[in-house]
Amino acid sequence: CFHYLQQVFVEDVQHLVDSGCGDKFFCKVQDILHKHAQINKGNDDETIARNLKAFNVHRNVNCKEVLRGMTPAGNEILIPKLLDHLKHCIQQIAFRGLEESNLEYGPNHQSCCPNMKTPPAATEFANLWYPL
Repeated sequence: CFHYLQQVFVEDVQHLVDSGCGDKFFCKVQDILHKHAQINKGNDDETIARNLKAFNVHRNVNCKEVLRGMTPAGNEILIPKLLDHLKHCIQQIAFRGLEESNLEYGPNHQSCCPNMKTPPAATEFANLWYPL
């Protein structure tokens, strides 16, 4: 039995992981997965990209602005490695809490959840990878 295994390479984001998993990282991964989902309709990448977009919107991050002028890294990695980077950064957010990280989220946080350390979107997003 022969199986055709399609290996998909995407832009490497290691430098964005190394610089602290900030807005550029989450916007870039959203962009990469959105483009990949357009080619391969109905896969998990589409769902992850949609959740990343919701996460970024909740924090009032304008990804078009964040990514403006950003040049491609030049290196490529496989999609599973990209998802490993995403998992790592989600763990960092969940571990540190958004207030201690370099991620910023919008003014809606204090008005909706003044006693919460981590806004709901971060918790929900982290739970996609690590359900309690």
